[in-house]
Amino acid sequence: MEITEFIKRLHYSGTKKAYFCHCRGNTVLNVALGGTVIQDIETKIPQAISHYQQAERHDATHDIQIEENCRLYDIFNKSSIRVNSINHQAIDKLGSSLKTAAAAPDGIIAAVEAVDQSSSLFMGVQWNPEEMASEDPYMQGFFKTFIYECSNKDITVD
Repeated sequence: MEITEFIKRLHYSGTKKAYFCHCRGNTVLNVALGGTVIQDIETKIPQAISHYQQAERHDATHDIQIEENCRLYDIFNKSSIRVNSINHQAIDKLGSSLKTAAAAPDGIIAAVEAVDQSSSLFMGVQWNPEEMASEDPYMQGFFKTFIYECSNKDITVD
């Protein structure tokens, strides 16, 4: 089964399983749900900030603005955090049943989540939180939330 088919089945199955994508997985999640991709940020948006950082992978290099009416805001309890960025692609048009949860200063979508907030954690982020989690308490909290969501749900794979 292709990953896009897996995502569709997971999202539309009604099982309310926790699901988290990061980096390229964020764009794959979006495409699986009918969205589109900016194939090369620098080419399509020349004035965009650098989304392919030269700094160490664990270093945060730009801010993102988090929407207050979303799970990501509930997790971080703040409207802005600094993240790393190791991408040349990004979400263009949002897929069905997704909403923007955060954006970079240039408008690039930095995080998405399910429109249906009654479901379990169903989210994608453009950055690499696993690279930052060893030292960043916000990223540690993010993973703790995801683990909690997984441990309290049926996590078997169909």
